[in-house]
Amino acid sequence: MGVADIGSWFPAVLALRLVGVALALALARRPAACRAAGFTMAAGASLLSGALAVGVLGSGQAVSGVLLGHEATGLTLGYTVDALSAWFLLVLAAVGAPIAVYSVSYFAHALPSDRTAFAAAAFNVLMGALECVLAADNVVVFL
Repeated sequence: MGVADIGSWFPAVLALRLVGVALALALARRPAACRAAGFTMAAGASLLSGALAVGVLGSGQAVSGVLLGHEATGLTLGYTVDALSAWFLLVLAAVGAPIAVYSVSYFAHALPSDRTAFAAAAFNVLMGALECVLAADNVVVFL
């Protein structure tokens, strides 16, 4: 597994987060399925983010890419995962994955059933936003 192999993992992490948000909102009327889908996607995205971080730390080479580019303005929203950001992504993944797994059963009794979709979607958005900040390539992505 080389650096080129893991270069596309960060967009995949964000895609898993978006799928988690979409599933949580789509299954809002079925709280058990909503929790299972939303938080399982969150745990999977955290594990993939952690694997990306381990790959970067193991190889010692940064990975980068462009999430979105606009030709007319030259504005690009990119990401770079170097050793420092990989370390923080690893810490975030080590905390986020167990929280997501625990939340599946915890939110069954901690929240009213009509708030489950919001909790699952908000957790995915929060984790995705933190990952974007940690891997920001420029100040526009950072903000």
